[in-house]
Amino acid sequence: PAHQTATNLASGGSAVAAKNGLGIEDNSPLVVPKVFQHRISFAHIGAILRGGIHCGSIWLRHTEGLTLENLEILQVVATILTKIKGPWILGGDWNVSPDTLRSSGWLNAIGGILVATNAATCNQSRYDYFVVAQQLEHAIVGIQLIDDHGFTPHHPVRLLLRGDARRKMTRKLS
Repeated sequence: PAHQTATNLASGGSAVAAKNGLGIEDNSPLVVPKVFQHRISFAHIGAILRGGIHCGSIWLRHTEGLTLENLEILQVVATILTKIKGPWILGGDWNVSPDTLRSSGWLNAIGGILVATNAATCNQSRYDYFVVAQQLEHAIVGIQLIDDHGFTPHHPVRLLLRGDARRKMTRKLS
């Protein structure tokens, strides 16, 4: 659901979607504090790997950069990622450049890698991309910018994963 603004307008929401028949379970009510549910969504999808994968969507506040409010959203996501078991993918409208997010140290804190296109995704900026658990790095094939989408000003992006990702996984002792 979108957040209602002070001017009685809706301020966008976030969502996770999967192809029909894969099995998707919305975990947002369980893991995302209610006050952040219009900015963060999480679901478990029964696909890609044995046991499925956790997929999340994030929407940081725009035109602010890494303000205290956006850092708080990132902290909530980091807390969620420590609670869930298994691999995860987080995509969204980050509203900060990939370089800004990399330099924040957040990726190291969560054990994630950033996957972004070299093309602009919103006006002249690259704001739409993915952060993926390091354990899935072997499965990443690439990322695509979608041109024929009908949205403005954003261009959606698509993360491409190997079809045999499960076969390439390795186990390691903790």
